[in-house]
This record gives sequence, C-alpha cells and structure tokens, in this order.
Amino acid sequence: MVSSEGIINDLFKMSAPYWVNSLSQTIGMHALGLEKDVKEAVEAVIRARTSMVKRLIDLGLKVFPTEGNFVFFQTTISHLGKRLIEKDVLIRTWNEVQGTYRVTIGTDDQNNTFLRTMEEIINEG
Repeated sequence: MVSSEGIINDLFKMSAPYWVNSLSQTIGMHALGLEKDVKEAVEAVIRARTSMVKRLIDLGLKVFPTEGNFVFFQTTISHLGKRLIEKDVLIRTWNEVQGTYRVTIGTDDQNNTFLRTMEEIINEG
C-alpha cells in the first residue's frame, strides 16, 4: 500500500485486530453455513458422553463432571493404562491425581470397545 503516513495510520485503526488471509476467510464463511451440522455433532457427543458416564458409574468408577468431549474418572484398578494398552485401547493417564484417567469420546464403536474392555479388566480382578 502506498499512501501518506496519516492515511495508512487511519486505515490501520479501521482494520481487524489481526489479519486473516483470504483462504481462512473463505473457509470461515463456509463453516458458518454448517451450523446445523455442528449442532448435530455436538449433540451426538453429549449423548455419547452421557452414556459413557452412566456406564462407568455402573462399573463402580468415580466420574468427575465434564462438559467437554472427554470423561475424567478415577479408579483403584492397578496399572489400568498399561492393561488397556495390552488390549489395544489407549486412554490418557492424568498424572496429577493417582488412578485418574481421561478418555475422549469417540465413535460408538470406539466407545463400546473401551467400555467392554473396562468390563473385562474389572472382571479379571
């Protein structure tokens, strides 16, 4: 841009606080048109999370309140993370509190695999 310093300063006063390139603007405008799809996806995560929380509580685990796409829970099952990995299930250990884990809400198949595997481990003792 070529202009006097005063005009350039005035233009900067009117511009957005950060620059967004045209590709990002185009994608953003497209995403705004997907509001219904996003709402449906959020509702699906909420349903899956609610189901998972109930099943974990039914398994005797302490489940912490959450509004995200994950569930925090606490258990006294020894070496749970390692035992899940041995059964090809991966969750996150939350190191700040012993025996506390985080599982991300996934597809129905992923969630069911995790919950079935948890039941197996609990039944193994």
